[in-house]
Amino acid sequence: KDPDKALAMCDQHDIDYPRGMLDPEARVIRVEAYAKKGDDAKALSLGNDFLEDYPHSPRAGRVVAIVEALKNKQDAGH
Repeated sequence: KDPDKALAMCDQHDIDYPRGMLDPEARVIRVEAYAKKGDDAKALSLGNDFLEDYPHSPRAGRVVAIVEALKNKQDAGH
């Protein structure tokens, strides 16, 4: 519910557990948080990076949905 807090927690996770088992989950949380904050460019970039690195992740569907929604939002704005 609080994207800034979520991002801070992800930053701390990265410090405490670089390349940890929960890296994919932390990356999805980042995508969601930036999207919620309205930083569409950052969310799209991170989302595309996630899908490139983890195309078969159980969370890939969620990231695809976010990326597609943000792309549709951009297309509607132009």
